[in-house]
Amino acid sequence: MKNSTFIAILLTLLMLLMVAAATVIFLLPRQQTLLQENDDLTAESGQLRQDLAQTGLELSAAEATRTAVSDALATTEAEKFVLEGESVTSSQEIAALQATRDALTESLEGATVALGELEAENQRMKSQFPSLTVVTPVDGEIFRPGELIEIFIAAYDPAGITAVNLTLDGETQNLDGQDVPLFTHRQNWRPVGEGDHTLSVMLVNAEGTASDPIAITIQVIDIDKLNASIRAEIEANVIALTGLVPLQPITPTLLTHDELNGRIEADFTEEVTPDQAQQDALVLSAFDFLDADYDLYNALVGMYSDGVLGFYDPETEEFVVVSDDDLLDINEQMTYAHEFVHALQDQHFNLDSLDNENLDSEASAALRALAEGHATLVQELYMAEYLSLDEITAYVDGLGGESPDYLSSVPGIVAEDLMFPYTAGYEFMMKVYQQGGMEAVNAVWADPPQSTEQILHVDRYQDGDAPQIVTLPPLTDTLGAEWHLVDEDTFGEFYLRQYLEQQLDESSVETAALGWGGDRYAVYENAANGDLVMVLRLAWDTAEDADEFMAIYPQYAGYLFETGDEIQQDSLVCWEGAGDVICLADSGAESLVVRAPNLEMAALVAAEVGN
Repeated sequence: MKNSTFIAILLTLLMLLMVAAATVIFLLPRQQTLLQENDDLTAESGQLRQDLAQTGLELSAAEATRTAVSDALATTEAEKFVLEGESVTSSQEIAALQATRDALTESLEGATVALGELEAENQRMKSQFPSLTVVTPVDGEIFRPGELIEIFIAAYDPAGITAVNLTLDGETQNLDGQDVPLFTHRQNWRPVGEGDHTLSVMLVNAEGTASDPIAITIQVIDIDKLNASIRAEIEANVIALTGLVPLQPITPTLLTHDELNGRIEADFTEEVTPDQAQQDALVLSAFDFLDADYDLYNALVGMYSDGVLGFYDPETEEFVVVSDDDLLDINEQMTYAHEFVHALQDQHFNLDSLDNENLDSEASAALRALAEGHATLVQELYMAEYLSLDEITAYVDGLGGESPDYLSSVPGIVAEDLMFPYTAGYEFMMKVYQQGGMEAVNAVWADPPQSTEQILHVDRYQDGDAPQIVTLPPLTDTLGAEWHLVDEDTFGEFYLRQYLEQQLDESSVETAALGWGGDRYAVYENAANGDLVMVLRLAWDTAEDADEFMAIYPQYAGYLFETGDEIQQDSLVCWEGAGDVICLADSGAESLVVRAPNLEMAALVAAEVGN
């Protein structure tokens, strides 16, 4: 057992060394192959030269024969025709031998070229040695004062390494390479004082060939002190931009991505259960956003784990920014500024209302858009006011592509729902800011928007266009005992637009959704067979708005079911798919959309809602 343990440890150490030198060791088999090919081609070239020499001898003999035949032809007229025949034969033999010589010469030239290429490749391979790598530390790495730094050097040269020079801040150590092909060295280093410190290394092989020197510069910084200075500057700038002064100390927490992911997963699982997420998936499926069996729970966990850069929790007043190295880079600084705005909002405007269970989803979405739009506006003003062009470029580059992975991996409606507070909320706050500056922005909190319609159309907010109250009767008795209510809430203009965009072009969506006045939706499920019933009752600002929706919505149902056929069912206009029916009813300034497994049930629901 002890021997087995020792062997396992030895193999581990060998594997570590092999990993460190992997970029150079893989070249050795290739060099050996090239050398063998070099030897083979040299032998082949020698054989070709011998064959060519033999051909030359045969050619000389043939020439002598032809000369002798010609002499004999000159002395005897009687043998003329015989000798002419022999001369022709000799000429043919000479021509054949000359062709053979030309072919051998061409082969020799090709072999010479290939040999030259192999020799050049061999020299190129040799020129890559000795190969040297500084595994740790990494160039540009940051350390705290007094922190012990591990130096790990790995080198490889088939000729054997004789000497290694390691220089730390100008002081050189001469290390014995021991004439081995694979050399590794570890030691600890504690640089003195803050600032830049340089490590350089060079080695020499047994043939006297020296490697190119490698220089690594690391920084020793009092990160806590520097971060405190950075945070103080950010806070002062945000206060100057917002006009909001902290009413009590705000203490941030820095977490690594791994720590944050663990925290997000724990908090998410505490707030949302897989069953709740499945209920949400059923509702979204009733509006064609995703399949009813979509794993929404794990998609949301993954999205929040990958996408969260920081957060502020009004309930605990916790202010968190993600940083893996504890030193706030430009992207983390912008996150800090954004979340600091939320902390100020909470102290001045009470963000606890975001979690008010008495608010419907529309009012909650509008309030969240107000908070995120405000913070995003301040973040943009901060960049314009306090960042250099290079810092802005670094910030934009650090954001990655146009669509982050954590958004592209979830259904479109989930991504749009996540981005709405930041994009639409920012546009809302920017328009308010352009009209009245930061004073007007802060004043919005005294009378916050009540719907996504007001967020999307700042003029509707300023005109006091509040959403109308729309109600739905309970449908459990109408549908039967096997049916249960999955969810009932307000859909809102934002979700209405997302719904219609699945089948209609942008212009049609704009015409159909504009003039939204209020709504109420409900989704019921038959747990026995998985059937769903959806009802959406829409109120409009004017009868004309209702007419425009009624004129355009049939395109949605027709495109969805890929049919232009309309079915009249009492006062309903319906479209039928496989085990699926959508019906539309008009009642003045209201519209009613019903979705059910069949026409009879759709008509029954529409009649109950219309009473």
